[in-house]
Amino acid sequence: MSVIDCSIKIHLHNYLKSVLEERIRIAGEMVQSATESRNNDTKNSAGDKYETGRAMMQQQIDMSLAEHHKAEVIFNALRSINPEQSSEKISAGSLVLTNQGIYYISVGIGKIDYDGMEFYVISPAAPLSQQMMDRRKGDQFLYAGREYTIQVVC
Repeated sequence: MSVIDCSIKIHLHNYLKSVLEERIRIAGEMVQSATESRNNDTKNSAGDKYETGRAMMQQQIDMSLAEHHKAEVIFNALRSINPEQSSEKISAGSLVLTNQGIYYISVGIGKIDYDGMEFYVISPAAPLSQQMMDRRKGDQFLYAGREYTIQVVC
């Protein structure tokens, strides 16, 4: 792919927000469900079995709370980026087409498929992002033994 319509950045950004909102909703429901299960568990069983069950439910609550928090942090970071802003220099919020793939420098989500294309959604703090920062269309650089050529910056 040698050309990309820069308007896709806004749509991709909104899609990522909806994905993260869904993660937050699901994690919240898991916390609520596990909390209700733990609280409704009556002490009908012998002590050790009951305590083991409650401990396992508490672990599930803790994991779900951590996932909920992580999704909220990523969502808030994404919300701080204006997808309508564009620059010739790569910075946080840039959509970058290279000969190695398409990168949205915003939050660390990883590879996603959107609108029939693969995007790498990476944090501005990621090592690859750091290599791209302040570069422009036509610039080249070497990262992890691969040569990158910047073809489009949105």
